[in-house]
Amino acid sequence: MSTHRRRRMAVVTALALGGGAALTSCSGVSPATAPAGQELSAQAAPIFDSCADLRAWYVRAALPRVTAWGLEQPYAFAADMGFVAAARTDALAAVGNGDSGTNLQEQDVDEADVAKTDGELVVLIDGRDLVVTDVSGSVPQELGRLALPPRLRSGELLLDGDKAVVLGSARRLYSGVASGSNLSRIAAPAASGPARTLMAIIDLGDPTTPVLDRLERVEGELLTAREHDGTVRVVVSAAPELPFVTPGRHRSSRQALVRNREIVRNATAQDWLPLRSTLGRTGKRPLLDCADVVRPGARSTLGVVTVLTLDADDPDGFAATGLAADSDLVYASADRMYVATAADPFVWGPVIDSIDTALWRPATSQIHAFDITGTQTAYVATGRIRGTVADRWSFSEHEGLLRVAATQGNGWRPTQTVISVLREEGNRLVVSGRVGGLGVNEQLKAVRWFGDLAVVVTFRQVDPLYTVDLSDEQHPRVTGTLKIPGYSAYLHPLGDDILLGIGQDATASGNTRGPQGATFDLSDARQPRQLDNVALAVSGFSPVERDARAFSYLPGERLALIPVSDWRNGTIVVALHITPSGELRRAGATTVPGPSHRSRMLPLDDTRVALVGRGEVTAVVDAQRL
Repeated sequence: MSTHRRRRMAVVTALALGGGAALTSCSGVSPATAPAGQELSAQAAPIFDSCADLRAWYVRAALPRVTAWGLEQPYAFAADMGFVAAARTDALAAVGNGDSGTNLQEQDVDEADVAKTDGELVVLIDGRDLVVTDVSGSVPQELGRLALPPRLRSGELLLDGDKAVVLGSARRLYSGVASGSNLSRIAAPAASGPARTLMAIIDLGDPTTPVLDRLERVEGELLTAREHDGTVRVVVSAAPELPFVTPGRHRSSRQALVRNREIVRNATAQDWLPLRSTLGRTGKRPLLDCADVVRPGARSTLGVVTVLTLDADDPDGFAATGLAADSDLVYASADRMYVATAADPFVWGPVIDSIDTALWRPATSQIHAFDITGTQTAYVATGRIRGTVADRWSFSEHEGLLRVAATQGNGWRPTQTVISVLREEGNRLVVSGRVGGLGVNEQLKAVRWFGDLAVVVTFRQVDPLYTVDLSDEQHPRVTGTLKIPGYSAYLHPLGDDILLGIGQDATASGNTRGPQGATFDLSDARQPRQLDNVALAVSGFSPVERDARAFSYLPGERLALIPVSDWRNGTIVVALHITPSGELRRAGATTVPGPSHRSRMLPLDDTRVALVGRGEVTAVVDAQRL
């Protein structure tokens, strides 16, 4: 594995707030008032001074949300499970896959994936097993297997030298009502229980005999993980697990409400924080100390986002830093990392009897910056913007500035997309500029950042592709617009000011007609134009539209490898050749067994590619001969 420079990190959480709610800090001091629809900078979020301070904060925040069924919490539809994204500083330079074979936005920050390679070995997860395969020859040869614990099955992994870090997360399902969940107000045969994340460190020193070095279990749901320069960081989000009661034959709703309020008042500080356990050690122990937790500057959900830092060669050097909020999205740049929600602001009202009575409210995204230089994590600054962040591609850090594309409006009724520019001023992130009016009443589909240039795609009936000049941080501006049928959900730079888009063709009325690839000329940002487009299949979709890790590009061959799920033919890997002038030619195709979202094409060198499907390396191919 290559050696990468270290970087710093920030944690972001998007908080769903009532439309008329004031945005205030924990101390009760309101931030400066901004015009309606504009972003608001925030007071800095402090570290909890003591466990008593932490306990008091959680009790105050929780009591207004206690119901006869537990805690009322915002319910969100996850749009993306959070993998690393970052801005390129070299405009429109061609980008290939990372050293581990995964398609990355930040080439020296690796992302957890279903399969990894060092060029000679492929390590992947085959259901119950971790599998090591020799791909140095023309025919893949399985070398070794290791049975995995149940929660790691169908998980993801990172490679760090001769160690693999395998991660998995699951919720147990049980009949009855989920205590503490707003879903408890809706009749259901089964509900989702508390999430648990497992982290296994596996020694691959002898690839024929993988050995489990260490197994950690952490309360909470796995959001994402990454590795660089020998340091692994894992982000987990946990909800409090208090012993709430529910109404029943021997307990009225009023009695249940009173009892649940007593449970909140009597909860200790550690009751609000997640626990951890280690295979071979007795009992559970705290994952975080109270002084390791940052409290947000505004009303939030009542979970804890934890950033775990570990060295695969020294797993006892386990460090954790927490944020008193829930989140489900991760972003990282050359100088910062962020964790953010990526969901529609679907917020439940105080009394919910059915989905039909749920309330939609505008959302605010709150941003917390942490310095993780080396192996330590320290709080730096806080800020927030109005709107919801669609996915990991919506963030970019460039030359000390954070740029965010957020959609304003309520739920599935967007009003516009706004790009905001924030800079650090002491312990605050302050909005220094913004530009709105992108995709009025349209959904945000894709964003890609190239230094001082942003490319934004929205869609309702046609695909407006916008170019945005960010060179003046106080006055970002839209410079060009291109309207064409269909949309691109993923954008990839090919060099020579040419951009490849993977998405859907569509009719003039907005009905999608199947997956397509398209090229765009951005040599004149004032007049972007489409160069070519080609259908990838007669129907279906490409998993690249939702997960960029499924995409592969070989810059030397100017060859893009794109899996397509076709209801007639299963998973097809389409090879697209792109000429220097941007013309697209379908160079070939091959089938891969198994679901398309777990198919991978891992480049081994300039032309050789390992095809992964259904938990195995199915072939080693010469991409020129597909």
